[in-house]
Amino acid sequence: TPAPLADERTFLRRVFLDLIGRIPTVAETNDFLGNVSPDKRTALVDRLLATDEAARNFREIWDALLLGRRNGRREDKRRDNGWFEFLETSFKNGRPWNEVVNAIIEARPQKPEDKGALWFLFEQKNEHQQIAEAIAPVIYGTRIDCAQCHDHRYDPIPQADYYRLRADYDRRNGVG
Repeated sequence: TPAPLADERTFLRRVFLDLIGRIPTVAETNDFLGNVSPDKRTALVDRLLATDEAARNFREIWDALLLGRRNGRREDKRRDNGWFEFLETSFKNGRPWNEVVNAIIEARPQKPEDKGALWFLFEQKNEHQQIAEAIAPVIYGTRIDCAQCHDHRYDPIPQADYYRLRADYDRRNGVG
């Protein structure tokens, strides 16, 4: 059976943390709790998703998922080379995820806003194994590095698929 709906305060805190990465202010809390509209939860989610804070929060999440944690110098390079702008703009514009991933792995920008996507391959030093292992959790929702050595009876990615994915990066980049 599903869990019961969260109370208003719990929902408010969760949605703020999930969507914009911070807790609501006292004023935001009072506004939400004082709202008697039956669709106030949906309206809040829509409002938060339309903010620059949401785009920055999702950029932070996907940057960490794709490229890992960063120190100050690496953060400056990611910002200066358009990676942050690429991710934020994609989220702000509601770009379909398959287009975002394609821009990242294709590394041949067709649009000016895709220029920053090149940073992913640059930071991976064009190491196709690293690229495949970094992008797989985002595409497939699971890690694939275990499949490099063997089929695993619990993992959904067999060894042959691991090497097919890696070969795809080799072909895209003129190797093999």
